[in-house]
Amino acid sequence: MSSHIVAPTTLIHHKGIVIMNANPEKASTESLILERLPNEILVTILDHLPLKELLKATIICRQIHILAVHTLQLRLRAVSSIPSHELILECYHPSLKISTPYLSCRYLGTRHPTDCEDDCAAQKDCSDLHHVCQLYASFRPVVTEENRRRRFRMVWPVSVQGGAPAGFDSDDEVATQDLHLDNGELFSQLCVALNLVTLGRHAGVFVSHYNMSEHVVRVFRHWLSDMAAAGSSSGGQPWNAAAKIPIASDRILWVDAARTIGLRFHVSVGPAERMPLLSGQDEDPAVSYGLAYEELLIRSTSLLMAVEASTSKELEPSRNSIILSSAPT
Repeated sequence: MSSHIVAPTTLIHHKGIVIMNANPEKASTESLILERLPNEILVTILDHLPLKELLKATIICRQIHILAVHTLQLRLRAVSSIPSHELILECYHPSLKISTPYLSCRYLGTRHPTDCEDDCAAQKDCSDLHHVCQLYASFRPVVTEENRRRRFRMVWPVSVQGGAPAGFDSDDEVATQDLHLDNGELFSQLCVALNLVTLGRHAGVFVSHYNMSEHVVRVFRHWLSDMAAAGSSSGGQPWNAAAKIPIASDRILWVDAARTIGLRFHVSVGPAERMPLLSGQDEDPAVSYGLAYEELLIRSTSLLMAVEASTSKELEPSRNSIILSSAPT
């Protein structure tokens, strides 16, 4: 059986490089020619392709498929740390957009849905395209140095006051978010925006800006209650921000249906003085929760596409710098 995986109408053209012809007969011939090329030449060609074209190259033939997947895997792991960019997160209640400062994201590593599995699924061949495309980049949102000096310095919830949790860099400040639910209210909302920026010479000045995503996510009362109960079941032990949990865990709050971006919080019940003294058995009383940011997950392919788009945008002539700064209170 032939090892060629040829798409009759496949045409990959980028910066003058034609890898496959749209004509089926010529495509088959060119596939044979490509297979005779040394891997070093093929890898050099693949290195110049953007993500979308690189994915198309995986269907040309088996040899190029393996090389393209390997190239993609290296590129995804390299871009996850976004060395030339800064990833900033804006997450706020709709009524607090102006007063909520943005958060800086510290790179933690690359994760896969099978990271926490002990069976053979966790050892799946990394040359599998589906496996590679399931990689996630992991970050920890923290309060930026600029916002740390401002008067609206974020208040830690009771569960994290007195010091940073285990596994947290002592130089960073834990970022928190308060959510309040009124009597009978089933959910609250969070606006989540991710931006890729290139830093300028001065703090708060970005020479380029690319909006990756903007979503509004509902945070339901029952989810907050379950997460707070899970956090309090540790018997008073301090929570560990470095502890890994399965990506499929209910503790991750996904902001989109495709599970491209997810947030993990340490949830704690708010101060008791905000709770009603009496409530009916079937009533949902007013309650408040403190959310401490533990992890931000982004699908690596989406991050790579954003970095490529941002880099392309930076090449466009512009004399404007963007200054993002929270309004003083």
